[in-house]
Amino acid sequence: MNIKQTIEHRTSVRTYSPTPLDESHIAALQTSIDTAGTPFGGDIKIGLVHFTNDAPARPGTYGVIKGAEWFMVMSAADDDRSWLSAGFMMEQPVLEATELGLGTCWMAATFSSKQFSKVFEAPEGQKIMMVSPVGYPVGRKRILERITGMIAKSRTRKEFSTLFRDTDTDSRFNDALEMMRLAPSSVNSQPWRAIVSQGAVHFYNAGKGRLSLVDMGIGLCHFYLTCRHNGIEGKFQQAEAPQFDKATYVCSFLTDQGQ
Repeated sequence: MNIKQTIEHRTSVRTYSPTPLDESHIAALQTSIDTAGTPFGGDIKIGLVHFTNDAPARPGTYGVIKGAEWFMVMSAADDDRSWLSAGFMMEQPVLEATELGLGTCWMAATFSSKQFSKVFEAPEGQKIMMVSPVGYPVGRKRILERITGMIAKSRTRKEFSTLFRDTDTDSRFNDALEMMRLAPSSVNSQPWRAIVSQGAVHFYNAGKGRLSLVDMGIGLCHFYLTCRHNGIEGKFQQAEAPQFDKATYVCSFLTDQGQ
């Protein structure tokens, strides 16, 4: 997978072709789900479910999604680590789906958890937090889809310099931070902030509400996968970090030069 091309190509898809998913695509998605990992811990479960004609429920998405029969469903425990990991882990099969030519759409509110709970059993202590349809996109967007995209401002992004600061002109992380900038987030809030300093990158959450931790996890996933693609090895951990105005410190990415 060329992670940068995949991230740049990914977009939210809300209308799907009735063409059944190819078995090889189902297998690749399941493998990606099974191997998805996180450095942050927590309790997460991700499943791939199919709403067949004889299924006990139909996917309840309040008309936002049309034509999708396959969904990725994610449940998590109600704690900060799990919410951060939820975004980090589920974005991995989302990107795999993009690589396969499939459409996806992160959904946090516009779905019926009651309907999805009939085909996906969350472990005790977890609740369904996110779902994403998976399928082949259709060429023309519905009016509702275009309106939803405009409301979510899904095609706009904040400037790089607004989100990230570099105190020592270390450009090694620019690619990874740019891919983080392109990550999806709830109503395109882009809560991630970062300071590059002395071989380390310190990350902050400028969002409101706990859902911003899921967004942070998605952005951190983009950052980490791009670093690996570019041959930059490092690990996430807590560290001494400078202040970032009106943002809460989350973690740092440390390389050998930053330790």
